[in-house]
Amino acid sequence: MAVPDVASAVGPDVLAAAVDASPDGVALLDEQGRCVYVNAAGCALLGAPSAELVGRPAPFPVPDDGSAGRPSPRRLLRWAVPGSARERELEHRARVVQDRGRRLIAVTFRDVTDVRVQRRRFTAFATAAADVADAGSLRGTLDAICVQLVQTTGLAGAQIFLVDASSTRMQVHGAAPVDRWPPDFALRLEEARRSGAELSSFEALRAGRPVVTRRRKAQMLADPRWAPLHDQLDGFAWDDFVAVPLVVRDRAVGALNAYYRPGHEPDDDEIAFLTAMADQAAVAVENARPARRGPR
Repeated sequence: MAVPDVASAVGPDVLAAAVDASPDGVALLDEQGRCVYVNAAGCALLGAPSAELVGRPAPFPVPDDGSAGRPSPRRLLRWAVPGSARERELEHRARVVQDRGRRLIAVTFRDVTDVRVQRRRFTAFATAAADVADAGSLRGTLDAICVQLVQTTGLAGAQIFLVDASSTRMQVHGAAPVDRWPPDFALRLEEARRSGAELSSFEALRAGRPVVTRRRKAQMLADPRWAPLHDQLDGFAWDDFVAVPLVVRDRAVGALNAYYRPGHEPDDDEIAFLTAMADQAAVAVENARPARRGPR
């Protein structure tokens, strides 16, 4: 049975309605890459109404003439909606089409950010579990977990602190990027604490749950009690802060600290992921316990 030509089977209004109802973004570009048409889903993904997009350059690359009639491979584009600092990942593909002698580029695109984030989280969790199982040293394992966190979630930095037997002092036992934290960071932290600075990590230990502090950097830089760490904390771009306790046999033995980049506010899913990674760190601490007397 022959497949009917779509253009002759239905009218142009029906085709336009079908394209506009698509959950994927659809755009038509001219040869210079400027938008000629963008459907409703595409407008939502690009963060602007059709009237603002038509006639303006689209973020998608224009295929060369050699690709006429053939769809391009799927590619990824990092895109931030105007006014938002948080980037999304758009999967897109293009195809050159002819319309009454005019060369146009048809682009379909979709937001794959959440799918890719979940995939990266699963990989990071599996890698962390393998690191714990094959642990050579506790510090190396906790460093590796911090590296996985930074690479997976785009954190500005991560640390894992362990407390001493009295649960009154903390020492860094894992960090990433490693060169972001000076060797005397724990000493400066203790100096700030003696000045009366309140540590979210200790609050997480006492509460036994994650503690999220919005605009933490601004708070700390405005507080003279944090002066010993002002230069360090102002040396890289971050904003929100999350502290998650490490719990071993119902006892908090440390905390995982996450420094979020500006514009990337942690949501419930990310807090759950941090908690899962903190659990892996706690397993590493418990596995290392017979061979160690406590943080030094």
